[in-house]
Amino acid sequence: MVGDGTEAGKSTVAMAVIRLLNRNGVRTIPMKPYSASQLTLLPDRLAIRDPARTAPEVGGDAMRLARTSPLTDGYYDLIAPISVVCHPTFRTTIAARSGSLLLGNMAYYRPEPAWPQPEPEIVADAIGKLGVPLDRARPWPGLNFRDAPRLDQAAVRAAYRRLLTLKPHTMVIEGAGAFLPSFDGMPTIDHLIHVQRPAVRVYAGIGARLRFEPGRQLVPAAPFVDRLEAREYRPAAFVLPEVAEDDLARVAEALAADILAVFDRAESLRGRLQRLRPPRWLRRREPRGDAAGSGQPLKTEGRRS
Repeated sequence: MVGDGTEAGKSTVAMAVIRLLNRNGVRTIPMKPYSASQLTLLPDRLAIRDPARTAPEVGGDAMRLARTSPLTDGYYDLIAPISVVCHPTFRTTIAARSGSLLLGNMAYYRPEPAWPQPEPEIVADAIGKLGVPLDRARPWPGLNFRDAPRLDQAAVRAAYRRLLTLKPHTMVIEGAGAFLPSFDGMPTIDHLIHVQRPAVRVYAGIGARLRFEPGRQLVPAAPFVDRLEAREYRPAAFVLPEVAEDDLARVAEALAADILAVFDRAESLRGRLQRLRPPRWLRRREPRGDAAGSGQPLKTEGRRS
């Protein structure tokens, strides 16, 4: 689930897909590997978090996503294993956290040198309410949100593996802002939803794997979507209209039903194509060694694997 920026509608569509799948008996969970929140918005959300189950500074998206699935309700920091706190815009980073309280591997980071704050007393008060231990945070030269993948990939992998123990059938992985949610060990992407409200484009059955490069910052989603278009992946196009807040969940779920129908058709076609393929033991294989590339088939034992 990717988009062209914040407030693009990614979480709205993701939550609708998660709700609908779980309602239909498909075990579905969310993950948002990299999350960023504005400091001024976070203290108001402290009342809905459970301090015994989640780290203090998690964004609203991670909270809402986690609460959407009955499998992950409450485990906000597991859904968002790397969280960045920004003030007053996403360009200025105050702190970052990697890891999860559940896994016992939390670490905190602060920019070095610190960003000049226009209202240091207000910032200090808000950070205190959140419980972020800035005095114990690791200094990170020039820390900003785009550094999120470089902080702690081991923590992201650990969160992903812990989520897999819930035995989900489907995982909805959401990007952050305009960036891809790629991490070390990320699974193959079966389908991609690109949201730029009101436009929603669905690329079904792409079977793509993102290559994670250690030490790299967040990667924009737009070039990846452009490459899909260049390779003649034609998306199904939908619209998520502007509606009143009370009607948003209903409209999003209607859209989610249409999206899942596209997925079903793609997976049904893929299944038919798989059934048309010859058995593995009849397929021609390239020989190894000096004969590689000769086009001669290898001998097989005539046994299905």
